Amino acid sequence: MSNSNLPEILVPTDFSEVGKCALEHALKIASVIDGQVTLLHVVGKEKEVASKETQVEEKAKEAAKRTGITVKGMVSVGNIFDDIGGIASKIKAQFIFMGTHGAKGLQKVTGSYALRVITNSEVPFVVVQKKGPAEHGYSKIVMPLDLTKESVQQMRFAAAIAKHFNSEIHILGEKHGDSGLRAKVKSNIVVAYRYLKNEGVNAVAEIAKGSKSFDKEVLAYAEGVGADLISIVNVQDSILSMFGGFEQNIIANPKEIPALVVNPRVTTKTGGFLLGQ
Repeated sequence: MSNSNLPEILVPTDFSEVGKCALEHALKIASVIDGQVTLLHVVGKEKEVASKETQVEEKAKEAAKRTGITVKGMVSVGNIFDDIGGIASKIKAQFIFMGTHGAKGLQKVTGSYALRVITNSEVPFVVVQKKGPAEHGYSKIVMPLDLTKESVQQMRFAAAIAKHFNSEIHILGEKHGDSGLRAKVKSNIVVAYRYLKNEGVNAVAEIAKGSKSFDKEVLAYAEGVGADLISIVNVQDSILSMFGGFEQNIIANPKEIPALVVNPRVTTKTGGFLLGQ
């Protein structure tokens, strides 16, 4: 049975291996913040609800029995692109943990399709592949910053996770040859670094080498420091622009490092337990 006073985490599932992995990540953070999990399956037709409700409830009960965490099941009629974000807002979820993999279809979300789901949400996502959560959780988080003002808006959510796991956040600034652009990136780094320090989060900052594309540098850097999570901002505002690019490459990274993905607008609409409000 759910408790409205506990912080909520939403996990959309298609009952695949990556769906199970997303649940394990959600259970990990729920155990640290004393939260509860809602396991969501979206169906296309009303006649599918009954059978899927049984399946979801079985998965929820198994997870609850195994971990002692409150887990409830939910089935919704609609589609994952339009409904996940709305359901997350309705139940006041702090985060959405979602799996992504290579097959296409209603429930099977690829990197580009994941961005389409994320863009319709006011709640930040943690997107995982098949790599389960580390025993220590998210002890090292990489936060790439570019010259846009939106890139610093991820810092509140990364800091919220970092404080619960006593994480170290590695800020990596994008390198630019132009002095004006360099100044903008440096300004963003200063803002993020000061914020994290004021929040009591251990942080280090450096500029990328600039020898390759920024997404490749971020992934190489994350692997080098042993990152458990990469935090990014989704600046995509149209489903037509979501096939390729920085965000998709981070989400679908070959090392399967989970990605915290924040839409810039969520910083004014999402609060609650994790953010200390």
